[in-house]
Amino acid sequence: MSDLMVRLREAGWAERPSKRRGERQESPPESRGDDTGGDGGRPPDTAPPRRKRLAPTALPTLHRLGSLDGLRGVAIAAVFAFHLGLLPGGFLGVDLFFVLSGFLITRLLVTEFRLLDHIEVKEFWRRRVRRLFPALAAMLAGVALLTRFGPDSLQTPAQAPAQAAGSVLSVANWVGIAQQNDYFTDAAQSPLAHVWSVSLEEQVYLAFPFVVGASVRRSKGDLRPLTTLLAGVTALSWLWGLALLADGNGIGRTYLDTGARIGAMTTGAIAALLITTDAYDVEGGDRRIARVRLFCDQAAPGALALMLAIALTTPRLPMDWTAFRWIPVQVFALATSVVLVAATHAHT
Repeated sequence: MSDLMVRLREAGWAERPSKRRGERQESPPESRGDDTGGDGGRPPDTAPPRRKRLAPTALPTLHRLGSLDGLRGVAIAAVFAFHLGLLPGGFLGVDLFFVLSGFLITRLLVTEFRLLDHIEVKEFWRRRVRRLFPALAAMLAGVALLTRFGPDSLQTPAQAPAQAAGSVLSVANWVGIAQQNDYFTDAAQSPLAHVWSVSLEEQVYLAFPFVVGASVRRSKGDLRPLTTLLAGVTALSWLWGLALLADGNGIGRTYLDTGARIGAMTTGAIAALLITTDAYDVEGGDRRIARVRLFCDQAAPGALALMLAIALTTPRLPMDWTAFRWIPVQVFALATSVVLVAATHAHT
């Protein structure tokens, strides 16, 4: 069992069931005495054990890591540099965010399943809403105020109402595709053009807890089937992006497509699984984790250099994109996962 799992158990996440209305709160085993009812002579419970449900405040959360904050800072700086015209491939900072998101969400969901034997899907969605929607609502309100009272230079285009609706419904990327928007040329015209990545993540969050929970339950804790499934999804995502570009759709369409972009998130998810101990093969899992971490530690400097090289050589203008140009984008996601594992080595 990994150090993270041990710390989570020590924190009491698996021993704090919430008390429901009208339901007797179970005493901990040590207060009930032995099987003969030593505590007051009460007979042992005969009902089958119920699945533990934790209060929202007791659900596992991964502690904040300074190294991951550093990667987030790099991603933000790269995106700003792209929009300022300083880094042609700076938009790949979004891919860095996707890899990081897939990594963290997968570790969180697998840990929760290990502790509870299920995933609190509604609570997972509730936490995502609390994390994303307040900022989204504030941004939409600010855009609405600027549109109504701001100068002409700050007016949003006619597509803004549909984009706002798409942002609230988490389908902003598909609204952009339906409007035939090109992010690389239209992003400066509407601030709502940037919400597509949030919508894409929310689409993944909608289904991913079911995928993780069903796979880990069906395999009885073996993470290899889930890893294989995500590897297949990643390969299909990369191939779909290549097919879209080869068919003449252009990077504007491909860049917003959920199918073509989900591969970055599943790449991060696979990295998380590769450094998570298998509950039914602890010794073998530990050996695998040691090999993966050693490789990532040694390869991290080269992976960072490769990420920078791709960001500097990736074309900024959409007319310069071909199917061949899609391959370095996927290499960037792989290199990011290597750096991510190395950055979290001391903490996981």
